[in-house]
Amino acid sequence: MEDLNRIILLGRLTDNPTITDKYGKFSIAVNGYKKDDVSFFNCVSWMGPLNNILSQYCHKGDRIAVSGKLKQNSWTNKEGKKVSDVQIIVSEIQLLSPKKDSVSTTTVKSNASPIFENELIYDNEIPF
Repeated sequence: MEDLNRIILLGRLTDNPTITDKYGKFSIAVNGYKKDDVSFFNCVSWMGPLNNILSQYCHKGDRIAVSGKLKQNSWTNKEGKKVSDVQIIVSEIQLLSPKKDSVSTTTVKSNASPIFENELIYDNEIPF
């Protein structure tokens, strides 16, 4: 079996993403099981389309899902001490709900499946 380096996180943006012509940087806060258990993750995206979406639609407090791989960086700082950090190299993002919207896409449940924008087909209307 091959090794696997894959991570999926759902959380909120801690600040507006920083976008350059080569990469995008942002961090997300993910709540744990306890009230004060919050983890912060630094994310980097290298793809142009992802950075376009981040710059146009993602703002501080918005809820997003990211998937990608973990990358550990290590270096020697100015004091000569070896330090390291872990980043998420983002390959996909999914926009969930903005902070001001109290209903997220992960909690909305319906027996309807949208086929077209203004048309819904309910499960009990399907003839098979």
